[in-house]
Amino acid sequence: ASGGGVNASGVVNWSLGDLGNGQVTNVTVTVTAPASGTLTNTASVSSPTGDPNLPNNMSSQVITSITPVADVGVGKVGSPSPVGAGSNLVYTISVTNFGPSTASSVVVTDSLPAGVTFVSASGGGVNASGVVNWSLGDLGNGQVTTVTVTVTAPASGTLTNTASVSSPTVDPNLPNNVSSQVITSITPPTLPTVQVTQGAGSVVLTWPTPTMPYHLISAPTVLGPWSPDPDALSTNGGSVTATIPPTSTQYYFRLQGQ
Repeated sequence: ASGGGVNASGVVNWSLGDLGNGQVTNVTVTVTAPASGTLTNTASVSSPTGDPNLPNNMSSQVITSITPVADVGVGKVGSPSPVGAGSNLVYTISVTNFGPSTASSVVVTDSLPAGVTFVSASGGGVNASGVVNWSLGDLGNGQVTTVTVTVTAPASGTLTNTASVSSPTVDPNLPNNVSSQVITSITPPTLPTVQVTQGAGSVVLTWPTPTMPYHLISAPTVLGPWSPDPDALSTNGGSVTATIPPTSTQYYFRLQGQ
């Protein structure tokens, strides 16, 4: 408060002393608005000197509407990192309202990296062509909400992803409405080792069942053309077996990732 004003439990008083005929004195008081609502305020003046016009000793009401302001921010992590090819990757997104007001109609958006396959989203997240949106509703001052989205990693490369948050409530700090980039390297699958054994009138090829499926292809020459091998495959525990019957033609075999 200017001019020596003294605040006592929300009542500010100024002792102005004597005021001559025609003299004008101005004082000010500064306050911080709450998170929402409407403020109504008046001021009054008094003096022991006789006053013939008491009604103007009270000011008119000053009514001030409060514009809600909410600083919403978003953070994001991905796990595991690195992620194996063909394995699931979970992005966890945390949204915080740093206040001071309630943030209304909060929406979180995650544009998934190219090449991943959407699996699921918690908290009512909806996937539309690789863009996942969550409608979180209102978020109170200090409230934190966490959602997740699960994707399947492609065969190779590096995934870069961010999330963003928005609200029609005025936000004084827009830079934290977009998360830092989450960069996840993809670990290529381990190529299975093929074991070759001589069967009764046949050749048996055996390899362990990998994370990413493989199929057997064959060709009459090492240069191809390669095509899916018609011989039957069988799975025994953690292994896949192909039994190759006798043939008068030389063939080459190899595994190809699906």
